Amino acid sequence: MDRTEWFLGLIVFFLASIVYVIGEGDSTPMIIVIPLMITLYGLPIYLVINSFADKISN
Repeated sequence: MDRTEWFLGLIVFFLASIVYVIGEGDSTPMIIVIPLMITLYGLPIYLVINSFADKISN
């Protein structure tokens, strides 16, 4: 896996975190919270799985 993917993944993760904190969680509409939570919890899992897949294939 290229370091660029990790860097861009961290940017997305931190931006999603900022949006959640600024939105104060309780008052944020569900249409925003659901994709945000998928991004916050799914991105680290995706990066780890993709990293292992790259190591196995090489």
